[in-house]
Amino acid sequence: ETDTTNNDTETARNALQRRPRQSRIAHKKPRKMTEVELDVFEVVDSPLEGSGSGYASGPGSGYASGYGSEYSGGSSDSGTEFVPRALKKEKGLSPSLEEVEGARSGRRKRATSGLRIHTSRALLPSIYSPKSQSMLSASCLAALAILGGALAVLFCGFFAYVVDHSPSSYCPSQPAEEGLRVVGPGGRVRETVEQMDASSRVGQTRVVSVKEIMREDDPLSLNETAVRDLMSLGGVGAFYGSPFSSPLSSPVWSFSSWRSFLLRLHSLSLSLSSPSSPAIPFLFGLDSFHGMGYVREATVFPHSIGVGATFNRSCGEEVGRVTGWEAKRAGVQWVTVAGGGVCSSPSWSRLYQSLGQDPLLVSSLLSSIVHGLHGPYDPSSSPAPSDLKDTKDTNINININPKNLKDLADPSSASTSKSPSKGSRGTEPEEGETGPGKKSGMWRAEREEIGAKGGERIESGVGAMVAHYVGESSPSSSLDLSPSLLSPSLLSLIHLPPFVSALLAGTPSLSLSTSSVNSLPVHASPSLLDDLLRSALNFSGPAVAGESAMKRMVEEQRVAANEQKAVEKGLSAGVDAGGRGEDRRWGERVMGEVDSGRESVERVGERAGRMLTLKERVGILPPSPSYPSEESSPALTYSQTIDLLASLQDPDPDLLAAHRLQALHVARQSLVLLRNSLLPSSLPSLPLRLPLSDPSDPSDPSDPSDPSDPSDPSDPSDPSDPSDPSDP
Repeated sequence: ETDTTNNDTETARNALQRRPRQSRIAHKKPRKMTEVELDVFEVVDSPLEGSGSGYASGPGSGYASGYGSEYSGGSSDSGTEFVPRALKKEKGLSPSLEEVEGARSGRRKRATSGLRIHTSRALLPSIYSPKSQSMLSASCLAALAILGGALAVLFCGFFAYVVDHSPSSYCPSQPAEEGLRVVGPGGRVRETVEQMDASSRVGQTRVVSVKEIMREDDPLSLNETAVRDLMSLGGVGAFYGSPFSSPLSSPVWSFSSWRSFLLRLHSLSLSLSSPSSPAIPFLFGLDSFHGMGYVREATVFPHSIGVGATFNRSCGEEVGRVTGWEAKRAGVQWVTVAGGGVCSSPSWSRLYQSLGQDPLLVSSLLSSIVHGLHGPYDPSSSPAPSDLKDTKDTNINININPKNLKDLADPSSASTSKSPSKGSRGTEPEEGETGPGKKSGMWRAEREEIGAKGGERIESGVGAMVAHYVGESSPSSSLDLSPSLLSPSLLSLIHLPPFVSALLAGTPSLSLSTSSVNSLPVHASPSLLDDLLRSALNFSGPAVAGESAMKRMVEEQRVAANEQKAVEKGLSAGVDAGGRGEDRRWGERVMGEVDSGRESVERVGERAGRMLTLKERVGILPPSPSYPSEESSPALTYSQTIDLLASLQDPDPDLLAAHRLQALHVARQSLVLLRNSLLPSSLPSLPLRLPLSDPSDPSDPSDPSDPSDPSDPSDPSDPSDPSDPSDP
């Protein structure tokens, strides 16, 4: 029992050097030190921190519960260790009286606490066993899983209730209300589709980029071999675009050059028509967002954002009227004349394609452009320059109720306003009709009007295509075609009204956006196409896929494994025509869907019928046996269409000069004057002066060199001087 006993000292030394693994002692109950062991060991300060030294006690207990020790009675303070007295003497260390007394008092406290903890663990041995702990963990996980499932069910039920009863619900399951008719193709269209075989029906859904039928060695020359290959596959519904990469990259064609090119293409298409199907002319379309920029000597107007800055319906109508008349003289029957996006995000990279950031402004101007494009145009009634100075009588009345989009579709109603308390028909709201998205009154008046417009003849012979349906104008970043995150309320109240207004104005076709809305591409969204566009809005025209849309669904949006799957998703969602940027693969993949049985021939006939409806409205659908050409419903054969194209003449130079003056007027109306009144007084004021007059026009009364010009901001006598900081 004494320090001089060599056997005891050797035993203590061996006990300290023994460091069993944690796995061996994790389940081992620690025991208390005996009095003999407590006399052998002595507490000293240790440079080690924490537990795990083999003979140092871990924090938190009155016995040695640290990893690597089987002895109880250790200290709960970190940095304390038990050292045999024999070893301490060998090191030349002698304990002081305070150390001995402190060790003895600590020994008693540790023995008491260790006994209490040891007793508590003895009372609950089953809880601390490994099997009990694993069972307890499994029970907790099961309880959490049950709780999570219950919460998920409650959330889904609440979300379904909110969507079903929300006034901004925009996608009804079946809008089959009494008194509502779904407009289908006319009799001539139906009979023409019945005469077509499957490949010809697929061909009518094919929209081919012009660059794909041009020669590689000479991009401005027609490749007849490529045209023959396309005609052998069932024909083409439309050609779109120009062979130029940009209007500024190379000299663009004149009016006569465009007609010569199209005459040759039409003649080749007629000669290669299949004898088993009727010969149907193709449509030819061009991007014309601000005039016929791909035609030399044609009029170029300010871009859409400039037209929106005019806040003037007459300016929008003039843009559409001049664009349609000049497109007809170039042989073009189909133009993308404007975009329906509401620029709700200033980071949108295509902001210039928007008419503004207010849905009322965009809806009003877009409908006026479509009206001007489709309406008749008498060149002799072109306004004189003096009549274009201050055309302010048709400015947009911002008191128009944005819910009543029928008023916006008629420019003659610009000075009228509806009370906000009126319903969608201009009368008192019906019971249960509290907003444009309420199911009981969802687009009821609008869909009736859109259905009636779907069969009207377009007087100008040039059909409009509005881009890009829908939601791309609120991107998540400044990158082009970034995805959008939109709630049903934002979609139905902000982004959808311009397109509804365009359909009310008689727009025969829509170009789909290649971006995503709420993580789903528009081309693969049945709720936005079949449910909303077809069922709710009763639109009977074609929904045309954007350029390289199927390829983008595979490579960037990653919603399809390959382009065949992308075409399958697009057809099931409601895409009617496509192929721009897809080469001839669009038609091949649609035929693959038909051959596999996933797409029926009848469904392809419906899509072809929508393209034929567009051709009937612009006047190029040939007559059918049961529906010959009549005065009330004129129709031209393919040969007559070619003869009509050959009879067109170049516009008169004086008329083109008048059109340029109209473009100048729109540019003047689009100018926005900035004022310096918001600048800090410490900064110098910058007088803003812009040349608002035409220097070449001697009759222009606003001479910029005239010192008495009231618009001169540098005139000190002008009370509206923007550089005057005292001007309120």
